[in-house]
Amino acid sequence: MSLAICLVSCQNLAHPPQVTHTEPGGTADPVIFIPGMLGSRLVDDRSGRVVWGIFGSHAIGHNTAAGRRKLALPIQPGAPLEALDDGVRPDGAVGRLMLRPWLGMAAYESLFKTLEVPGYHRGKPRQSQPPGPCFEFAYDWRRTYLENVRSLADFIDETRTMLEAESLRRHGVRREVKFSLVAHSRGGLLARYYLMHGRAGPRADGAPPPVTWAGARHVRRLVQVGTPNSGSATALLDMANGASLFPIPVRIESAVIGTMPSVYELLPGGDQAKVVDATGNPLDLFDPRTWLRYGWGLADPAQDDCLADLLPEVNDPLERRRIALDHLDKSLRSAKTFHTALDRPYPPPPGLEMHAFIGAARSSVHRVAVDTNGGLNVVSSLHGDGTVTAHSALWRRPDGSPGPIRWSSSRAFNASHIGLPVHRNLIDQLLPLLQGAP
Repeated sequence: MSLAICLVSCQNLAHPPQVTHTEPGGTADPVIFIPGMLGSRLVDDRSGRVVWGIFGSHAIGHNTAAGRRKLALPIQPGAPLEALDDGVRPDGAVGRLMLRPWLGMAAYESLFKTLEVPGYHRGKPRQSQPPGPCFEFAYDWRRTYLENVRSLADFIDETRTMLEAESLRRHGVRREVKFSLVAHSRGGLLARYYLMHGRAGPRADGAPPPVTWAGARHVRRLVQVGTPNSGSATALLDMANGASLFPIPVRIESAVIGTMPSVYELLPGGDQAKVVDATGNPLDLFDPRTWLRYGWGLADPAQDDCLADLLPEVNDPLERRRIALDHLDKSLRSAKTFHTALDRPYPPPPGLEMHAFIGAARSSVHRVAVDTNGGLNVVSSLHGDGTVTAHSALWRRPDGSPGPIRWSSSRAFNASHIGLPVHRNLIDQLLPLLQGAP
């Protein structure tokens, strides 16, 4: 499953690489890790039960009507996406994805353990620690980019204030703190938007905000790991067909996925021509008429049974469909604004490093053709990590020429999308980079 993209890795780092590092309180920048889709644990505030991150008797069952309602984002006609609240909150990054109380699979755990070398200690913003720790930023990966980016901005401001106050307490000098951001998958998109625009959202007419690089004032480097910078056709496959999460015994229906504005943000951008009709013409995936024409996701009449689970108070199928299409329209407009805001070719300001760690040795879906019945057929693949092509991770144009991102460096690995964050060679190269090595 993509959901751009699923994070369930069976790989473990045998032993952390040996690195030389300054002692705590030295010159190393603190690190903030931003997980990808499915990479943050979600908990129901009302019941305390885990909505995502544990599977089994202690978790909400996603194959039941009640479980589908809890995993899906609420849909409400006329309400802004940011106003949809179901009482679900993020509760830390997924270190291990628990299938049963006694059975788990490594997710980001190996990366977290590796960062616990001298000078890097996991913590939370309110804990008192010297400069150089590694912090987790957990977020509700179902929700819009703007909500997540503003939560990230709050997290960075709170953490920076705490670390600067700690510097003043320990050394009598308030040292300015700059961060290194390490971001997996969709987390890299959120980080890049924050750097370019800070907290700013679209203007009143829906146009994206101006590029100010407001977030770069507090960041020295961004390291993206397997980020779909120009989108992934795999996201459309999941939204049209639903997704089964192997080896987790969970299937997520396309209508449930369709309630999550975040997944629309992973669709290929307009000039990528990754999805074409039966005659080879590119399709505008951000036009609701395309979804109505082919019956994908929330526009699929066959999803009415699932919609009845999500909207138990609505008895009329036509009214359920009207509500679903309203949500589809809002989500597509939001995602189009997100893409437009990210895809402008503004070079980063002096002092900001942008690094891409990508998978480049596995066949990855590149081009999808739609038949007259709305069926999706993969017609071409490119090298990548099995989910994100190297072209998308580096944001190359269809002819292979550079896109809008000016990279400080790029590094390729033979790893899957879900295995990249814990790949031994990647971590070997990541740690010196975080320490300021050229």
